[in-house]
This record gives sequence, structure tokens and C-alpha cells, in this order.
Amino acid sequence: AAAAAAARRKASLQGSSPSPASTKSPSDTSSTSSQGEIPVPGNAWLLAQSAAGTRRVQEAVEEASEEGRIALLEEFRGHGVKAMRDPHANHVLQQCVRLVEPMALQFLVDELLEREGLAANVARHRYGGRVVQQLLKR
Repeated sequence: AAAAAAARRKASLQGSSPSPASTKSPSDTSSTSSQGEIPVPGNAWLLAQSAAGTRRVQEAVEEASEEGRIALLEEFRGHGVKAMRDPHANHVLQQCVRLVEPMALQFLVDELLEREGLAANVARHRYGGRVVQQLLKR
């Protein structure tokens, strides 16, 4: 099972599709299996909004160089606050906060400060609070 999972991760990052039998799990749906064909670079924000997609984006962040990580994070520019509150995308942001140099995270702080009270509101949010906590640790 671990070898199959590793093969799926590798195939999803390379953009190729392994055989359908090796990629199906009981929780897969047609909408998530079609995401295996979408490349992560250029689609990180879109993919991060689903359970299957967020795992693919997190794997891409994990395996990318520092420049690649920053490029993936930049795809969330303008969507930072929404991503913080998203049940799936918040995990990608938390991982980026842990792995990316702090200066690359400044746009997330800027988006939180765009409106008075927004940072406090997001900090109290079920998912957003986790990202804000990670930002404060850095």
C-alpha cells in the first residue's frame, strides 16, 4: 500500500496518470480523480480547495526547491484570507509558513491587515486561526 501511495504521488507530480486501478480509493469521486490530470504549478489555489487536491499541493510544496515553494505560495496572492478559512487550503498555507522564508509570507500578513478587525476575525476562525498561529510563530 505504501508503494502504491508513493507511485501515485510521483505520478501526480510528474503530471502522468497511473492506471485507474492503482489510483482509486473508496473515498475517490469522479471530481477528485480528474484532478490527477491537472498540473499543480499554475493551479495550486484551485487544487488546494479540495481534499485530494490539497494533498497534491502539499506534496509539491514538500518536494519543491525554495524557489518552487515560493512560486506555489504566490498563487495564493489575493486569495490568502479565503485560503486561511478554507478547510483544505489552510493546510497548504500552514505548510508554506513552516517551510518558506518569512519574507515570502509578507503578502499574507498584508492581506490580513487590509481591513480593520480582519486579522482578529481570521485568528478566531476554526481554520484561519491555525494559519495565523503558524505565522506568529515565525
